[in-house]
Amino acid sequence: MSDDFYADPVGHCIKALASCDDDVRFNAADILRGLGKEAAPALLALCHHMLADTDSEVRCQCAFALSELCEQLGAQADAAEPYLQAAQRSDNDEIREFALHALKYISSL
Repeated sequence: MSDDFYADPVGHCIKALASCDDDVRFNAADILRGLGKEAAPALLALCHHMLADTDSEVRCQCAFALSELCEQLGAQADAAEPYLQAAQRSDNDEIREFALHALKYISSL
């Protein structure tokens, strides 16, 4: 890991989500998932990649990370709600399930 990861793991992972490498983006989402509430600044980046990433595994991993982050943040993650609502139209069952799980913690569904 580079020094900038240790200095700012969330910022490092947000930048890594823009990588051309699917594995780098997947790992960044996984690390963010493991950071818990500390990953709150990555909320919208995860939302974007959950819906728009070119790799289905990265989209799913972002949805998983969002599910856990929303569970921890509750209503503080309300900015993710429109993205999670849009994810309900995904053709990927896992993404829909993770999005529904996340919505339970931030909305009145």
